[in-house]
Amino acid sequence: MGCEAMIPVGRTWTMCGREPADLHHKITRARGGLILDHHGETYHQMRLCREHHGIAHDKPAFKTGLLIDGFITTCTRCREPKYEGTDLYLTEHYGAREVHVQCVRAGLRGADSGEVLRGEA
Repeated sequence: MGCEAMIPVGRTWTMCGREPADLHHKITRARGGLILDHHGETYHQMRLCREHHGIAHDKPAFKTGLLIDGFITTCTRCREPKYEGTDLYLTEHYGAREVHVQCVRAGLRGADSGEVLRGEA
């Protein structure tokens, strides 16, 4: 598979497509990207050619979609990924809300701080 970076071509956008293309983590490994890898999540990954990978870690990369803001940790109760940031997909699937999404799905009371789930007392 070639580079997945979108580039302008005339009045439209198309995939770069250059090869070789290396795996890029839009949530860097230092910010928990490997935690998602270990859980089989691929949303935060894309293939980039060397040129686009070289610019993928610059500050504008958050605005261009080459990086996703926030970070991933592992919930101390359910051991599932927990996301804190503004990405809608990651918030929906791994969001650190008042009560961690994965803890609710697992039927655990509370999240990291041991709070009681709504409706339970």
